[in-house]
Amino acid sequence: MSGLRKLQRRKREQAILAAAEALFSEHGYSATNVEQVAARAEVGVATIYKYFGSKTGLIRELFRTEIEELRLAGENVLATPDADPATGMARLIAQYRFGERWQHRDLYLEIASLNWGYAKVFRGLRERIDELVCTQIEALVRHYANQGLMPRGLPPADVSAVLYAIHTFHLQEWALRKNVSLARTRRDIRRQVLATFRAWTVPPT
Repeated sequence: MSGLRKLQRRKREQAILAAAEALFSEHGYSATNVEQVAARAEVGVATIYKYFGSKTGLIRELFRTEIEELRLAGENVLATPDADPATGMARLIAQYRFGERWQHRDLYLEIASLNWGYAKVFRGLRERIDELVCTQIEALVRHYANQGLMPRGLPPADVSAVLYAIHTFHLQEWALRKNVSLARTRRDIRRQVLATFRAWTVPPT
């Protein structure tokens, strides 16, 4: 493939992804079909299937970039952790802002495995997100333990599991309950992470 043809293909791919992201934001994942994406991007339906394979292929590509953004945001917190462990942990978990970009609940339900037939693709995305979040939480737990601010015998993996469960629970509540705003969800996550993690920390001597 020549350089010009590669550039043309890349432009078409970007137009398709931009159209898909806009439609998912406007109408939700389940209410958007490939034909609508093709019309918005001004390409043929066959082009979308050729480049991405399916509607879930569009999601996979969109999330490839988003997961990398989450990873970098978490690493920035880990590079300059707060002196106060509870505040630092709350700041780290606040970086995992899934749901805020597109604001559609049905996609979160898919990734949370309450899905409607796309288990394989969404399970893979969920596993990547879970691994990223838990690894970074564990790294911050170890940092504070090394600073003498947490009991050394407290397993980082267990702490990570509890804190991530708080995060996941509230996002599932947001996805399931239309009267719960994302802003309220974020506040509830922060409050409970602060309270839970502070109970594990060691007061400075």
